[in-house]
Amino acid sequence: MKNKNIRLFDILIFLLLVAIACGIYLNIRILLLQKPQMELTKILPERKSSISQLINYGLYDEAVSEYEILLQETPSKDEKAGIAFQIAKLSLEKLKDYKKAVKYATLGKELTNNDELQKKLNKIIIASLEQIGNSLDSLQVLSETTDLNNERKIEKWETVVAKVGNKVITMDEIKEEMKKLPPEAQKEFATSREKRISFVRDYVVRELLYGSAVRQGMDKSSEFLRQIDDIKKTLLISKVLENKLGDFSVSEMDIKNYYLANKERYKDKDGKIMEFEAIKEQVKYDLVMEKKKEKYMEIVNNLWRAEKIELYEDKIK
Repeated sequence: MKNKNIRLFDILIFLLLVAIACGIYLNIRILLLQKPQMELTKILPERKSSISQLINYGLYDEAVSEYEILLQETPSKDEKAGIAFQIAKLSLEKLKDYKKAVKYATLGKELTNNDELQKKLNKIIIASLEQIGNSLDSLQVLSETTDLNNERKIEKWETVVAKVGNKVITMDEIKEEMKKLPPEAQKEFATSREKRISFVRDYVVRELLYGSAVRQGMDKSSEFLRQIDDIKKTLLISKVLENKLGDFSVSEMDIKNYYLANKERYKDKDGKIMEFEAIKEQVKYDLVMEKKKEKYMEIVNNLWRAEKIELYEDKIK
């Protein structure tokens, strides 16, 4: 009986040791499996930081190569989709490698269910296909992505005269465009159906070219936005001057006196001073322009003083 108890005790001790050994083994396995993941978690931010530096230095090919390595090492699908987006974006905007942009944007779409990222990837695909010259496929992607379209509801009373993809063109829209033309041209279109048809055709071509430019992302390029900013500034400057300068009315006496004071400016090709009546309109124009110039300088000087401008001419090299 005593021997049996000893054997039973030995068996229990053995089983306990086996359990402890198994526990240790499993813990070691878990640690070994976790270690690469832990190391990767530490490496990823470092690699992303080095890629950002490459991009800042303009080394886009090198940055894409690093992203491609990172893509292979990253276990998360969402992370992979984000990396694929970055490769596609660099390929489109910096490297002008449109086929690679399509490849990685398509890969990104397969890896993610994130709607916002899907939209961005679709835009890259559309822009790249347009650059390649594959407008049919780009329009197909555009039609599948309804939120990228500019559709509007057509009222019953509106007359549709053309369709450009999913965009409709109405007669009212055409009439509004015609109103922007000079009066003489408006009369021609009002009296000739053939000319109206020609105008619609030209308008459709404009819409086609505009759509192609937008799909290529040209409306988002830094150069285009800079040009728009320049045009905006020019228009606003013209507007403020128009408001401040206003219309200058000059009397007959003012024009005559200006002519008499500036006779030497009004000579013919033989050097003879021209008669006042023959050049009165030119004299009037010159007088008005001079008055506007004086008013302009007054406006500028007032603004200069009001804003307390300091100009450091010695610093201008």
